[in-house]
Amino acid sequence: MSELRDSAPLLDAYLSYFESERLPFTIPGHKQRASRLDAGLGAVVDSDTPLYGGLDEIKLTQGTLIKAEKLAATLWGGDFARFSTGGSTHVNQAVILALGKPGDKVALSRTAHRSVLSALVLAGLEPLWLSPDIDSATGVPTGISVSEFEKVLSEKPIALLLTEPGYLGTLSDIAALITKAHEHSIPVVIDAAWGGHFGFHPELPRHVIQLGADALITSTHKALPGYSASALLIARGQYLNLDRLEQSFETTHTTSPAGAPLASIDGCRALLQTRGEELLSQLISNVKDFKALVQKEFSQEIFLNPANFAAGRFDPVKVVLRANQLGA
Repeated sequence: MSELRDSAPLLDAYLSYFESERLPFTIPGHKQRASRLDAGLGAVVDSDTPLYGGLDEIKLTQGTLIKAEKLAATLWGGDFARFSTGGSTHVNQAVILALGKPGDKVALSRTAHRSVLSALVLAGLEPLWLSPDIDSATGVPTGISVSEFEKVLSEKPIALLLTEPGYLGTLSDIAALITKAHEHSIPVVIDAAWGGHFGFHPELPRHVIQLGADALITSTHKALPGYSASALLIARGQYLNLDRLEQSFETTHTTSPAGAPLASIDGCRALLQTRGEELLSQLISNVKDFKALVQKEFSQEIFLNPANFAAGRFDPVKVVLRANQLGA
């Protein structure tokens, strides 16, 4: 029995649909009868229903998706939220396509995800590359410095695009970068695909909307228990055109969004809202215990830890093995 459904309209709609007697009059792929053709195929697709014809109807008159997205915007502190079934890849591309016109320049980290790079090509935007600082002891990129960003300000970028945290859990001094960008009325868009858990426990870094960013993009299927390719966009309207962002999002998103990923995003939001600190406390404790147990077998430090970096500049639940310490 789900304890979240009363506070998660999309999750409740999905569960209610499969609890009811139903005769789907939607396109053949969503009739939940594939098991009559093959049991294996049915096991994969018979629990599938689209947003249109399952969680709501084609005109979305019940407003189920809108209700869920408003709850997410409120929780993360944004003016605007959208749920994607195309992963952070889709959301990165939607935001970048909404930023400007071909020939405009954007500042971005060389650690950016390939979806960001392909979006620059699609949008015709010109990159102003920012190189991260490298930790001399570990060889790990530790983030973009304010001085590195200042080098490109004379070229008048229309946005600053960051990837925070990096895949190895390191973070730039995000608040300082946002302050500098906003001094020049430059919006800050952050691909936080690996940081969906940030901001919901005092021992974790704050999420980037709390730090003043203009857009947060995160995958709810990475650090959170969302369905594959489920992702969340939170945005603020001070420096971004939210109408253009909405148009860009819809233009690049599928017109046949699956119900399960959308319901899972809503469920993840509700889970963070109701039990986030409790569950993240368990996670932090488990990771600390695991690292301590393994570290006892070695004389040299073999994990990256928060102590290796400036305060708040590393995700403490990342388990990163320093293979160089083992001679590998």
